[in-house]
Amino acid sequence: MAEGGLVHRPPAVAAAPRIAFSRFYKGVAKYPQRKSKHRSNDAATYVRTGFRWVEDARCPGTASVTLAKQTKPLDVRWSRALPPGLLPVKLTVTRDRAGRFFLAVLVEEVIAPLPAVFLPGDHEPKAVGLDLGLVSLVTLDDGEKLPHPRLLAKYGKQLATLQRELHRKLKGSKNRDKVRERVARLYARIGDVRRDLLNRFTTRLVRENQVLVVEDLPIANLMRGRRAGAGAARRR
Repeated sequence: MAEGGLVHRPPAVAAAPRIAFSRFYKGVAKYPQRKSKHRSNDAATYVRTGFRWVEDARCPGTASVTLAKQTKPLDVRWSRALPPGLLPVKLTVTRDRAGRFFLAVLVEEVIAPLPAVFLPGDHEPKAVGLDLGLVSLVTLDDGEKLPHPRLLAKYGKQLATLQRELHRKLKGSKNRDKVRERVARLYARIGDVRRDLLNRFTTRLVRENQVLVVEDLPIANLMRGRRAGAGAARRR
């Protein structure tokens, strides 16, 4: 985030290994594992003394964020506004494989539970059954289906072209790094579309129903021939 796109490591940055080992000794996490250099996202966590937060009076819930050892605030495109008037406990800046930077803000907030959903004219909670499949990603008990996005089929030719181009580039060259970033951005686009589809669908199910009933089948066996998104849908 500073010179050369790198994040400086001031004293105010929380040490990730120390936090990981403290969670392990408290018995709330497993023994920390080393992060892979090639498959892990770069991340830096800043505690309260490691950044300056100036809330925007014109748009409450957003702010001007300046990290330690920086003179200019970050150019942030807010996905949603935070609760107005709250100071963040810590910030986490991450960079994914596609070279995109993300800012995660931790604040203390009391979240009110969603209102209970009952059947019309009855006090019985509204329930919905979900059937995970391969042709349709999810089928509800009322017949509604969530079609499979088929993203790999949609971007398959473009992805294959980039992979062949990447294979022809010399390892360690700048041209290979450029093509590698294009491949990562395409994979990131596929992942973003898939996550957005699942997030919208699962959020609607939670808000419109009180009970969710999911079949207990070995989805991994069904997906052995084709890697669909049913496993991700079930986790959500």
